[in-house]
Amino acid sequence: MSPPQLPNHHHMVVLQGDFVQIPEFNLPEPYTYTKTVYPQTTLANLHERIYDASILVLCAFPVDATALSEEKSPHLKLIVIVASGTDCVDLEVCRKRGISVTNCPGANIAAVSEHAIGLYFTMRRRLVDMHAQTRAGEWQKKILMFRYLDKYGDPPLTCEDEVVGIIGNGGVGMYTFHMMCSTVAFSTSNISDGISIGPEGEDRTPFDTVIKESTVLFLAVPLLETTRNLISTPELEAMSHHAVLINVSRGGVVDEEALVKALREDRIAGAATDVCLKEPAGPNNSPLLAEGTEDLNLVVTPHLAWLAQKTAQGYSKLFKDAVEGWFTGNRVAVDLINYQTINIPDNASKGAQSVNMADGDGSHFRDSDDYIRSRTDNDNAGFPSSSVLEGSPVTSAQSFTTRSLLVGLIIGALITFSNTYFGLQTGWISTMAMPSALIGFSVFKVFSKHLSYPFTPIENVLIQTVAGAVGTMPLGCGFVGVIPALEFLIRDGEDGPSGDGGVGEGGPLKLSFWKLVIWSLGVCLFGVVFAVPLRKEVIVREKLRFPSGTASALMLRVLHGSGQSDEKAKGRVSDNTGLGRDEEEEAPILSRVSEESGTGTLLRKTTLEEESSDKKDWRSKMRLLVGAFAVSVRDIPIFGLSLAHNWLWTLNPSPAYVGQGIIMGPSTCMHMLFGAVLGWGILSPFAKARGWAPGPVDSWDDGSKAWIVWVSLAIMLADSIVSLGWLVLRPAVKHAPKLKAKLLSSRLWRRVSSRGSAEYHPHDYISYSALSPISEESSIPSHLPALLAGMQAEAADEEDAPPSQLISTRTVLILLPLTLILNVVCMHFVFGDVMSPLLSSLATLLAVLLSIMGVRALGETDLNPVSGISKLTQLLFSLATPASHFSRRTALVTNLLAGAVSESGALQAGDMMQDLKTGHLLGASPKAQFYGQMIGSLVGAVLSTAVYKMYVNVYEVPGPMFQTPTAYVWIFTARLVTGQGLPPMAWEAASIAGAVFVVVTILRIVGTSSFANGGKRDATAWWRSYIPGGIAVAVGIFNVPSFTLARAIGGLIAWWWSRKHAKAQDLEPPTQAANEEQPQGNVRGADTRNPAAGPAPGQAIKDADAASSTVVVLASGLILGEGIISIVNLLLASGGVPHL
Repeated sequence: MSPPQLPNHHHMVVLQGDFVQIPEFNLPEPYTYTKTVYPQTTLANLHERIYDASILVLCAFPVDATALSEEKSPHLKLIVIVASGTDCVDLEVCRKRGISVTNCPGANIAAVSEHAIGLYFTMRRRLVDMHAQTRAGEWQKKILMFRYLDKYGDPPLTCEDEVVGIIGNGGVGMYTFHMMCSTVAFSTSNISDGISIGPEGEDRTPFDTVIKESTVLFLAVPLLETTRNLISTPELEAMSHHAVLINVSRGGVVDEEALVKALREDRIAGAATDVCLKEPAGPNNSPLLAEGTEDLNLVVTPHLAWLAQKTAQGYSKLFKDAVEGWFTGNRVAVDLINYQTINIPDNASKGAQSVNMADGDGSHFRDSDDYIRSRTDNDNAGFPSSSVLEGSPVTSAQSFTTRSLLVGLIIGALITFSNTYFGLQTGWISTMAMPSALIGFSVFKVFSKHLSYPFTPIENVLIQTVAGAVGTMPLGCGFVGVIPALEFLIRDGEDGPSGDGGVGEGGPLKLSFWKLVIWSLGVCLFGVVFAVPLRKEVIVREKLRFPSGTASALMLRVLHGSGQSDEKAKGRVSDNTGLGRDEEEEAPILSRVSEESGTGTLLRKTTLEEESSDKKDWRSKMRLLVGAFAVSVRDIPIFGLSLAHNWLWTLNPSPAYVGQGIIMGPSTCMHMLFGAVLGWGILSPFAKARGWAPGPVDSWDDGSKAWIVWVSLAIMLADSIVSLGWLVLRPAVKHAPKLKAKLLSSRLWRRVSSRGSAEYHPHDYISYSALSPISEESSIPSHLPALLAGMQAEAADEEDAPPSQLISTRTVLILLPLTLILNVVCMHFVFGDVMSPLLSSLATLLAVLLSIMGVRALGETDLNPVSGISKLTQLLFSLATPASHFSRRTALVTNLLAGAVSESGALQAGDMMQDLKTGHLLGASPKAQFYGQMIGSLVGAVLSTAVYKMYVNVYEVPGPMFQTPTAYVWIFTARLVTGQGLPPMAWEAASIAGAVFVVVTILRIVGTSSFANGGKRDATAWWRSYIPGGIAVAVGIFNVPSFTLARAIGGLIAWWWSRKHAKAQDLEPPTQAANEEQPQGNVRGADTRNPAAGPAPGQAIKDADAASSTVVVLASGLILGEGIISIVNLLLASGGVPHL
C-alpha cells in the first residue's frame, strides 16, 4: 500500500484489474500517483483494500454506503466506473461526502448494440435450443420445427415483418436503430426514419403504443427510481403475443418475476437479457434462472454485452481522459441523481460523464438514455411482408358472385356423389377443400381470357365454402349412418315396452323422398347460423389456428400470387396447419395437427420468386389430380380362398382407399390394421368357436361380424367420453396459471387504476413527446388513462372486416331462432308419430351446446369430434328418455334422431368456421361466405337426398358393396343405451375392451405435450404413437378387412414417400409427423399434407414442399376419381347396363 504522503499525491486502487486496461496517466504538475491493482475483489476484502485509496477504479463492483463511509474510505476523492452504468455505487453518499464519480459511457455502444441484435436473432430463431436439441440427437427423431411454433401455431417472424420499438434514445438506442436501418433484412419503415436528440419537438410514439404494437422491444435505459420495473405485469399483458423483449440496460428495469410468468403463460414470444437484478445471477437468486425456466424461450447472458476489443480500447481512453480531466478540472461533471451539470468547455473531451457533487450550478439536464424512441409503420416499402399488427382484412366487391356460386355448387355436387358412395361403404367422407379450391381455380384459369373481370382469391374462397357446404350434406343429413339405420336396420316384429321380453321394434321406417328433403332442410341450417357469433371469439380474438382453413388460405394466395397490397393475408397465413378436412362418420382416422403433440405441418412464408414458381406449378398439380382418377377392383383373396370365404380376409385394392391411407398416414393406418387383426383375426374366430356368434361370419344378425361390433362400439365410447372429458377440462387446466396470475396481480391493477392520485408512481416520468424536466411538481402524464383503457379493452380492439361485410347481430338474432324452430317443426312433420316436439327441442338445444365443443376442438387441433359428440348425445338422451317410459321403437328412433341432430350441428358449425378462417386470412367478406354456406347447405340437403335415394334404389343397401357399417354402429349404440339385449358374452367382452381403452386413451392424453417430458411444451412423448388410438382400432374392427388392408397399403406408401424425401432433404416427413396423432372421435382431419416443410427458406425446403404436396394431390385424385366413376356406374346400374 502507498497511502498519500503529500496533499498532491494520490493512491489509485483498481478493484477489478482483470477487466480494466490501465493506461499511464500524464498528470499535471505537481500531482503524482501510485497504484495497486487487484485482479478480482470480493465483499470480504473490499473494506481493507479501499482504506488507502484516494482514487477508486471499478467496473461493476457494488460499493455501498458502508464502504463509502469516512471510517472505511477516509481518503477517497474520486471513483472511476469503467463502464456505462452507475447503479453499483451509492451516489447519494458520494454527494454528501463530496466524492466525485465519473463513468465511461459510449465505449461499449457498438458492442452492446451488436449484442442486443445478436440476442434478438438468437432468441427469435431459438438458436440455443436448436443447438441443444441437435446435440441431444433430436435431428432425425422428430421434426424439430414444430417445437418452435407459438401458442397460435405461428412460426417465428422474419426481420422484415418486425415492428421495432426502442426505449432509450441514448447511445445504445441510437446505434441499435442505425444498425437496423442499415441492415437489409429489416424493413426500415418499421423502425424509424431517423433520430434526433433534443428536449423539445421530437416526434415520438406514445409509450403505450410502443408497448402494444412492437414485436421487438429493445430496452436501453439507465436504472433510476423512475425506470425501475419499467416493464412489469401491465406492460407485458399489453404486448403482442409475437413480442420479444431484449434488455441490455439494467436488470431492475424489468420485473423478472412478471417476465417469467408472462413467458410461461405465452403472453409474449420470448425474452433475452444481458443483465439481471442480482448479479452474479444464478438459480438461487434470479427468477430468470430458477428451476423450471429451462424450456422457456428465454436467453440470459452474463452481463458481457460490452466485451469487445473496441470497447476495451475505448474504456481505456475514457478512463485516462476522466482521471486526467479530474486533475485539470477541464471535464464535464454530471450529478447522476439530479442531472445537474457544471460548465462544459468547448474543448471538453467527448463521451465521458463525470460527477462533482460539490460544484453543480443547478441547471437541469435530461440524459438522452431516458428518451423514448419508437416508430411503427405498416407500409413495408415494397417488401413482400406485412406487419404482424394485422390491419383490417381487405374485402372485395367480388366477394359474392354468381359465377363463383355456380362453380362451387357444381364441384360440391361431385363431392356429394363421392361422399355418399364412400360413406355408405365405410362411413368415410371428405370436404375435399383443397381439391375444390384447385378445381375452381383451374376452371377460371382455363376461361380467363373470356372473363369480364379477373377471378380473385376472394371468389375462390366462396367456391371452397359453397362446395364444402354441399359436399358434407351426406353426413350432415345422416345419409351415411342414421337414415340407413332407420330405413333398414330397425327390427321387424311387434313393438312393445322395454322389458316385456320381446325384441321386435315395429319394423323399419318408410321415409319418402319428400320427407327426407324436409328433414334435411330442417337440420342443415342452424349450425351454420350458430357459428356466426362464435367467429368473433375464436377467430378474431383468440385467433385459434383452424389449421385446414389456414392451409387453404395459403394455397389460394400462392395460386393467385396475391401481393400484400391486395390481401393482407401474407403475414397472417402462417399457422400450424394441415391442408384439408376429412370426416369419417364413425371414426375417421386422418392426419391432423395436434396441440397436444406439438406436431403439425408448418406453413412458411414464401418469397416472391417461390410464389411465382408455385403459381406456375398449378398445371402439373391439376394434371396429376386428373391423372389419378382410377377405377377399383374388389375382394382379392390374397390370403387364400378359405380365409376369404370363411373369415372375410380379402383385399379391396381400391385406389380411393389407398389414397385415403396416404392421407391418413402410417401411424393411423397401422392402428386400424391392429384393430382389424384384433377383431377379425382373433375375436371373430373366438366368438364363433365358443358359440356366441353361431351364424355366418358376415351375418349382422347372429354372426361374429355383428358380435365384434359391440366390442368396437365399447372402444369407441370409451375413447370418445375420455377424450371429450379432457377437451372440457383442458381449458381449465391450461388457463389456471393465468387466473392465478390475475388474482395475484389484482393489487397491482388497483394501484394502476388509482394513478390519478398525487402519490409517487414509478412511470410518471415518461411524457413520450417532448421530455420535460424532472421536478417534484410535475403533473401526472396524460397518457396513463389511455394506457389503462387500452390494456383493458385490448381484446375488443382486434381488427376485423368492415362492419358492412359482417353478419349483423340482428341477422343472427332473427335467423338463429328461426332455424332452430325450423328444425323442430321439420322433425315433428317427418317423425311426429314417434318423437314429440318437446324432445325435438331438447335435442336441438343440446346440439347447439355441443357444437361449441366441436368448434373449439377443430380450431385447436383440426379435429371436429362429431362422432364422439353424437355418441355422447345418445348417452345423455337415454337418461332424459328412459326406456321404461317409451316403447322400444320410440326409444330407439328418438335416440338416433337426437344423435343425428347433434352430429349435424357440430359438423355445420365446424365447416363454417374453417371456411371463415380462410376468408379472414384472405380478407373475404364473412357475410358473403355465410350466405354462400347457407345456399350450399340448402342445395346440398336436396341433392344429397336425391343421391342417397338413387343409391338405395339402384343398389342393395345394406349389401355386399354398400355394407353401411356406421349405420350398424348407430343402431347398436341406440340399443345399448336404451337397455336392449346384447348377444351372448358381448356385454362382458365390450366391458373389458372399454375398460382397457379408457386406460389406453388416458395414456395417450398423458403422452401429449401437456404432460409429456415433465410438462415441457411441444414435447409429445416418444412412445405415444405406439399406443393404439381407440377410434382407429374401432374402425379397424367394424370395417371389413378389405378396406383396412387397402388403407394400410396407402399408409405404407406415405411412409415410404416421406422417408425417401426425408433422406434427400434431411427433414422428417410432414405426413408421418402429422399422422402420429389420431382423432378422438369423428374428426375433420387433414385431407392433405402441407406444401411447406420447414421454417427456413431454401431449395431443400422447397423441394420437400413439392414432394409433400405432390403425394397429397395424387391421393386426392385417387379419391375423387373413384367417386366420379361411381356416378357413371350408378347411371349404368340404373339402366341395367353391366359395369365395373
